[in-house]
Amino acid sequence: MAGRGKKREFTKAQIAKIKRLALLNCNTNTIAEAIDVPVDTLKSRPDIQRILLKNRAQHRIAVHEAQNGKALEAKDTTMLIWLGKNDLGQTDRQETSHKVSEGTAKLLGLIDGSCKGRLPDSGEVEEAGQ
Repeated sequence: MAGRGKKREFTKAQIAKIKRLALLNCNTNTIAEAIDVPVDTLKSRPDIQRILLKNRAQHRIAVHEAQNGKALEAKDTTMLIWLGKNDLGQTDRQETSHKVSEGTAKLLGLIDGSCKGRLPDSGEVEEAGQ
């Protein structure tokens, strides 16, 4: 620990400000600037890191509660869809169609070799598509 000074003591006002700013989800650099200490001081202190983690988690919980409240109480369809995707892993399902024209079916038959070098007649194309 050579070269290291005495551990900085934070005032009650600084701790309160750290908590308040972390609750607003401010990043560590912003908080360090606001309380006028080097950012490394905040990062090197496990007690301060616990405060930051706890208060930032409380911020995320508050945002989540507000989103859920708005979505459920107001029946906000957009918010319900967003929450379903993010919380429940739901996705939009797109229906796709693989219908091809008769000419495309003939061409594909020639390419994949199933027509043995000849163009299929329309009856063969319809059977293949069913």
